[in-house]
Amino acid sequence: MKTVEIRKQALVQMIASAYEALRVEICGFLAGEIAKTGKRYYVELAQPLQIADRKPGAIEYETRYGERLKKTIERSYDFLGGFHTHLRTRVQKKGEIKMDRGRVKLGKFDYRLMRDDYPKGIEIVLAVNPDKEVHPPSQSEYRIIGYLPDCRRNWRFEIGAYYLNSHIRKRKARIEVSRKTLKDVFD
Repeated sequence: MKTVEIRKQALVQMIASAYEALRVEICGFLAGEIAKTGKRYYVELAQPLQIADRKPGAIEYETRYGERLKKTIERSYDFLGGFHTHLRTRVQKKGEIKMDRGRVKLGKFDYRLMRDDYPKGIEIVLAVNPDKEVHPPSQSEYRIIGYLPDCRRNWRFEIGAYYLNSHIRKRKARIEVSRKTLKDVFD
């Protein structure tokens, strides 16, 4: 099992990117350090892709822009993988249009991207949804949950991480953030 430790700067960068673009998905790359055992990732930097076609249910970017950013990151850090958001979107089910909550889930496209571009890396998924209430930030073995108030509603950020095992199967990674960082970012 792998563990992903997110440092304060990286968490702020992911949350700020997602909060800035609440109605469209965002994505980016992760940088930091990989422990010698290969089982622990220290996420120090989360750089969003600036040149991308953002939509409520998807995000696309040209490979050349991603490669350019990846090469720049690798000059100073270990390249760790990527991050992206999943948002509440309209879906049609049985002829009815409904709102589907963003989920912390590695979808088929996300899985293929990891398998093809960074099979030994990690992917952090941030589900961003409106919520009526605000609760203190919390952390479990596989999830981080925090809330940010907006002028008209509150936003719930649920964060999880994934990796591919030696058989190229997706697996949840343990996720860690210091209590102080959670408090600083979400309180």
